[in-house]
Amino acid sequence: MDERDSGLRPSRREFLGAAAGAAVVGAAGLPLLTACTRASSGTSGVAASATLPAYAPFKGPKPDLPGTDAGVQPGYLTYPKQLVRSVTQPPSRGGEVTALTIIYMPLPPPVEQNAAWQEVNRRLGLNLKMVIAARADIQSKLATVVAGGDLPDLMIIPGSPITPPHISDFLRAKCEDLTPHLAGDAVKAYPNLANIPTFTWKNAVIGGSLYGVAIPRPVLDYNLFVQQNLLDQTGIPHPKNADDFMRMMKELTRPQSNRWGVTAPMFGLRFFTQLFGAPNRWRLDPGGKLVHDLETDEYRATVAYVRQLQEAGVFYPGSATIGTTAAKTAFNNGSVAAVADGFAGYVDYWNQLAQTKPDVKVRTLVPFGHDGGRATYYLGTGAFAYVVLKKASSDRVKEILRVMNFLAAPFGTEEYQLLNFGVKDVDFTVDPKGNPGKNARGTAEVYAPWQYIAAGPPVLYNAYPWGADYVSTAHGQEESLIPLGIKDPTLGLYSTTDSDKRSILDQMVTDRMNDIITGRLPMSAYDQVAGDWRAQGGEQIRKEFQQALQQLKG
Repeated sequence: MDERDSGLRPSRREFLGAAAGAAVVGAAGLPLLTACTRASSGTSGVAASATLPAYAPFKGPKPDLPGTDAGVQPGYLTYPKQLVRSVTQPPSRGGEVTALTIIYMPLPPPVEQNAAWQEVNRRLGLNLKMVIAARADIQSKLATVVAGGDLPDLMIIPGSPITPPHISDFLRAKCEDLTPHLAGDAVKAYPNLANIPTFTWKNAVIGGSLYGVAIPRPVLDYNLFVQQNLLDQTGIPHPKNADDFMRMMKELTRPQSNRWGVTAPMFGLRFFTQLFGAPNRWRLDPGGKLVHDLETDEYRATVAYVRQLQEAGVFYPGSATIGTTAAKTAFNNGSVAAVADGFAGYVDYWNQLAQTKPDVKVRTLVPFGHDGGRATYYLGTGAFAYVVLKKASSDRVKEILRVMNFLAAPFGTEEYQLLNFGVKDVDFTVDPKGNPGKNARGTAEVYAPWQYIAAGPPVLYNAYPWGADYVSTAHGQEESLIPLGIKDPTLGLYSTTDSDKRSILDQMVTDRMNDIITGRLPMSAYDQVAGDWRAQGGEQIRKEFQQALQQLKG
């Protein structure tokens, strides 16, 4: 799933494809973290065994639509007229900070030709040097850097499904334990970091220690985006059960007009499991045992239902293996009426169609129970990734944390405006309503990926003319989704086997489920998939998570 902006105008990735990754730094494939030896202990860990940073929310411009502690994002219908300066002194007095980070689009102009980057460096009081890798190259680039031994000051550690294997060994051997610097009230020395919600920090706890600064994202996870105007035409504007949904999809599917009901990678299976009440990856049963979603009757029933949808012909051709970009294109050009994707993509769909097809109403389909009862909605981790610091003196760690504090400036600050829009009258101008809008130069320059070193919590804001409509609609939909939310009970727990094997196991399950849904394998093959998952690492993952839960109980 692609990483996306949060409504900043104009966004490159609203207009360009993801193929531009070829322009970024790559590296030859090397065994990841070959410089490290695997520890014999520490196979699991819990967030609760580390004192997490205190939460001290930013007191800036009041949102028009308030957020909630449960995860509804604050909404701003207009850009704040009075910005706050959150960092009054440069974090450094010279030198440089190096960072290995990630990018999803073409490289920005180098610092010598980049007015925004130059101003960021001036405000930081140092030279921020970034080694930038594409998402597809970040594992190999990290492996190369680690094997070479000359570590940058900061390194991004991607989340699943590309979490590096044996990461806990590397962190203990080479990276700074930030617990003494950030745990509890210590984080208040860095007010913008203290503004990061508690649930986000849990993603940076490994083996009971806080090893990084997590990059915040909404807790809203996987959704079905629909063209509501088309659903209204079927007479079923919001299905109440699985039969309603099937009828609606059949009505929307018109191959002779090059239109199908729905598409998504892996048939959007994660959306449909919510309708049947399957766990959010794991469930903790009344006896305290963790049960994986694959092991439940609800997940099996979901697969059988999605197989029926496939047999009915409502899926866009190739939905088993379709990529996110291709699925998004099919939705935007009208080839499908619904597409499953992450909530962070909502603003992209809205902006694209508002420009090209203003009559289309993009909405999120709030999950419904397959039998007409209450549905569930999966809450995400609340983080994109976390960023670690190499071991250094206490003074150097504090200096780097001050740099990250600047980069984590929240919406409504002068620093946020610089980091997201660039230099006024060079990279952006302000419209009569006070909304900043990037010009062509700003669009290129401001995509320097400092937002993947540190960032503030996301908000709902959209600078386009239709922005207020988007913000109010999205905020209302979040208020409908969050109360249905269920968490993965293993969030904040660490399993070495999960880190090492999850991507392999997930791919095995994906391939086999696609075979079952498309009819290449019978439904009776389902039990074998679950058994293979347990035998190939799932049972050991469960064991390690159970150990972590026991630690949590004390």
